[in-house]
Amino acid sequence: MKLSSSRVAAALLIFGVMGSAQAQNYVLESQVVLTGTVLTQGPDASVTTVKGGTTITTNRIINTSFTNREVIAAMISRSLIAGPSSGWGLASLVDATGKGGLYAEKSGAQPVAVPADLLTLPVFGPAVYGGMTVTAPVGGDFSRTSSIAFATTSVNGIPASGLANNASTTSSFTIQGQARDLTTVTTTLNFTGGTTGIGGSRLVKGVVTIGSAKPSTLAALP
Repeated sequence: MKLSSSRVAAALLIFGVMGSAQAQNYVLESQVVLTGTVLTQGPDASVTTVKGGTTITTNRIINTSFTNREVIAAMISRSLIAGPSSGWGLASLVDATGKGGLYAEKSGAQPVAVPADLLTLPVFGPAVYGGMTVTAPVGGDFSRTSSIAFATTSVNGIPASGLANNASTTSSFTIQGQARDLTTVTTTLNFTGGTTGIGGSRLVKGVVTIGSAKPSTLAALP
């Protein structure tokens, strides 16, 4: 089937099944990489008194990295996954029905859903499109489409948003012995955001990327 541009922009991963009358369950995975920084106001760095009794207080801003490493470390500290952190990564897992989410995964271990207060996958809004569609001589429409879309996410519990660059391509996979043409989307989201609460304001900035999908060894979602 042919996938519409609106569906490509509305999901991290969209896949179609061509030439198959019988649906099968499978899971596709896309590697997720977070590179973020959380900014908070630190304690007074110095207090000085100058001529005339004027007091000058200097505040400093604390920059704290928040990446895949910190997400994994937090999940270990909550006993959601077993340490050490070596070998653990983040991935988007989506099954044949379109269900899925963000998981921590490691070879030989069961994937575990990432709590929403640590990181969420982007949710896409309005987009503009470019690209081309090629009709294969033997039938079936194949497309290469790019888009820039507004997207929202949550990083370390801080709401953030920005512009996401999406690129969709069609690739052929053999899944469970059956050839399938799958349209997958790679995403790069540059985000910023902030929140104010007890203890002051927190800002966040960074990039989250979702790589192109590939068939997972999982037969179904965890």
